[in-house]
This record gives sequence, structure tokens and C-alpha cells, in this order.
Amino acid sequence: MLPGPSATGRKRIHSQRVLIDAMLYVLKTGCAWRLLPLNFPRWTTVYAQYRKWRIRGVLKHVHDVLRERVRIAAGRDAQPTAGIIDSQSAKTTEAG
Repeated sequence: MLPGPSATGRKRIHSQRVLIDAMLYVLKTGCAWRLLPLNFPRWTTVYAQYRKWRIRGVLKHVHDVLRERVRIAAGRDAQPTAGIIDSQSAKTTEAG
């Protein structure tokens, strides 16, 4: 589901797997991009790829496809038919 290598330009230095692992690390820990551990590529490299994929809609597409596959595997419709908002996540009024 991820874009393949470009026909022009430099060859990839880092695998997409390593970049995704770094992105998931930031998501899971909540750390700043600049605080990525040294065993990942430079934070500027990871963030640049994340930004490219976000702007092109790649991350949304991957999320949607995976959500549909999980729902089908669970025996449900591919697309949800309703949403739930609880009272703690949506304020209705300022006064109680």
C-alpha cells in the first residue's frame, strides 16, 4: 500500500519499515520528533517522509484499508454505519 521507489532521483538509504517503526515510536511514546533514539534514522528524514505521506493521503489510505480488513475479519460490514460520542469527549454547554 505504500508508494514504491521513484524511477528518478536518489536510491533509498533507509527501508520504509525502519521509517514506519520510527513514526510508530513517536506515536506510541508521544515524544517530539527531535527526540527519536539514535537507532532510528535522523528525525528530519523520518519527519520529511511522514509529512510527504500525510500530504499525499497515503497514511489515511493505509488506515482505511486496514480498518476495513479488520472489520471484515470480525464478521462486520466494511464501513461503519454509526458513530458514538460520549458525554466526556463532547461538551454540550458551558453550564452544567
